Amino acid sequence: MYWRAGVGTSLSVTGVTGGQLECLLILPHRDGYVSPTMYASAESHDDIWTLQPGDAVIPGEGPDGEITGAIQKAVPGCKLIASITDHWYGSTMDHWEVTCK
Repeated sequence: MYWRAGVGTSLSVTGVTGGQLECLLILPHRDGYVSPTMYASAESHDDIWTLQPGDAVIPGEGPDGEITGAIQKAVPGCKLIASITDHWYGSTMDHWEVTCK
């Protein structure tokens, strides 16, 4: 994963965001990835994961499981996902571009 902080404006299909932004490039590692819809309807979240606006992400290693409430406040650098752009073209540079606030 590549994590870059910056101040500016981001224009994407989901809208315009501005201010202090974090940009993450998440390289191919889709083992266990499911769509947000499939994640919400799953009986168990063991061994599956998803990305969606409002989810929390942290730099470095963090606790296993969902990052919610008190954990978000306790972990330095915790950010919320604002938008996700899928850049999957069938090449070695496939990635998600994730913008966080």
